[in-house]
Amino acid sequence: MKQTHRPPRSIYPAQNRHMRRRTRVLAGLVAVLCFGGLLARLFTLQILDPSGYANRAAAQQLRDTTLPAARGEIYSADGVTLAASKTCWTIRASPRELADELVQPAAKALSEILDIDYDATLQKLSKRTSNDCLLSRRVDADLADAVRAWCAQNNAQGIQILQDTKRVYPQGNFMGCLLGFTDVDNQGLWGLELQYDAQLTGRNGTILTAKNAWGYDMPTITAPCRMPCREMISP
Repeated sequence: MKQTHRPPRSIYPAQNRHMRRRTRVLAGLVAVLCFGGLLARLFTLQILDPSGYANRAAAQQLRDTTLPAARGEIYSADGVTLAASKTCWTIRASPRELADELVQPAAKALSEILDIDYDATLQKLSKRTSNDCLLSRRVDADLADAVRAWCAQNNAQGIQILQDTKRVYPQGNFMGCLLGFTDVDNQGLWGLELQYDAQLTGRNGTILTAKNAWGYDMPTITAPCRMPCREMISP
């Protein structure tokens, strides 16, 4: 006689139904917790702290760059300029922004234009992880224009031409012992330059620039700058 095979029946059907019910309830609780946590996070970001991530992004992307203030002028009692500040430019570089194939040509060209040591310049530009190095301080407009022209012609990125000032005395050595002099950072060291240093130094300005994920400057200014200011004195 042929026997038919039937699927085995559960010995505890009530227990199986109970386990399925518990599984559904547990899955529902997990879903509620997940969506509840997500909704709570969205409520925090959009209602309680809507500008939090915007502020964090701005803090990561924006960098302050100092705009040095020109040192104040010194005049004689009859209005003759005895000490003044002349515009000049400081040449710096960000080696990691400079293309590898331009490192040696840039070192050669800049050393010739700025009359600086080639080996030292090549060593500075070869530090591929460096974000800033000084090449030459306070060069005149002709040299700054020559550097700018070479960078434009060779599409060289990472060479920075920063406006600066230097101290000049239009009357030469006249009253030099009274006027005094300044150091390389335009700080007074002697005479009236030292006595009125706080007033003559002025207040530096700032400019906000945006950085990308690699720390390179973005091509646009993202916020208005605060311009430097200075004072003048008359002995």
